[in-house]
Amino acid sequence: MRHKGERGGGGGGLRELVGAIKDKASQTRATFQPPSPYQLPLLRSTTHSPTAPPSLRHLSYLLTLSNSSRSSASSLVSSLMDRLRHTRSSPVALKCLFSFHFFLRHGPFILLDQLSFLPLLGGRNYLNLSSFRDSTSPLSWDLSAWVRWYASYLERAVSSCRALGHHFLNSSSESTPSPLNDESKVSSFANHDLLLEIESLAGLIEETSRILESCLDNPIVQAVKEYVMDDCTRVIRAVSIRINEFGERIELLSFADSVELVCSLRRLEACGGRVEEMLDGEGSSRVWDSIRVLRGKVGGGGEGDGESRNGGWSESARFDVGRRLPRLSDSVLFPSGRWL
Repeated sequence: MRHKGERGGGGGGLRELVGAIKDKASQTRATFQPPSPYQLPLLRSTTHSPTAPPSLRHLSYLLTLSNSSRSSASSLVSSLMDRLRHTRSSPVALKCLFSFHFFLRHGPFILLDQLSFLPLLGGRNYLNLSSFRDSTSPLSWDLSAWVRWYASYLERAVSSCRALGHHFLNSSSESTPSPLNDESKVSSFANHDLLLEIESLAGLIEETSRILESCLDNPIVQAVKEYVMDDCTRVIRAVSIRINEFGERIELLSFADSVELVCSLRRLEACGGRVEEMLDGEGSSRVWDSIRVLRGKVGGGGEGDGESRNGGWSESARFDVGRRLPRLSDSVLFPSGRWL
């Protein structure tokens, strides 16, 4: 069966031929007049072919080039963003975004720092691709939708990395903490910081749940989905650790903190079914059960628990604010209830 992106007889083949000629011309120019050492491997990893996945070999080589200094990491990110900014090809844009994701997952700290860009410093956000369209073929049109969603997802991922630390999605054994060490670190956080983290994780889970269902047999899309699903497993593990920690410190939550927490828990619950479906229930159902239990304990339980409600909050929660306010000695020295 022919893919719908190949409709129209020889048109698809002609477009692929034109794309291959463009790739060859760009690589030839970069060979004889290299503007930077990153240009040629970057061109080879982000070709116009709609059926060729990004070249992990060339992306790994780019990582070795950028590992020497902050300036080299900055040059690599600038080259990648220039490639993304100037292309009108959805396969090229999707491969550029995958390259960004690859660097976020495998890059050294100096590169991760450069990827946490730039709008905060007044720079331009090149991942704002909500208006990206490539109408040259039905397949390019479908891949354009993936470009728009993937750029939005990566913005969320970068935001979560800023909230939880650059190492959060990084898969290198040197920078990824063990679950035990991560639990010990989380137990020392103040409630405010922990709430910011759970809110950021809820946003990333929400964006993950919006993943598209088109073109799943396309090799580029397959590579993208594999990376996103691996991220999702890490995010669920991080959510689980923080849900357990909140379970230990329920008595230390102020009423305002409880409201914020329940809002994040509701967002996570709303995505639970979709995420379990995407992961085929790979150990994630226990996390959603924990989220429901915690929400009921904090004050946003379901119907039929015997308490009168106003706007989703129980009267016992509303009038028990004094008990929920942390004592000064507890909140300063021991944010986690596990140490009391």
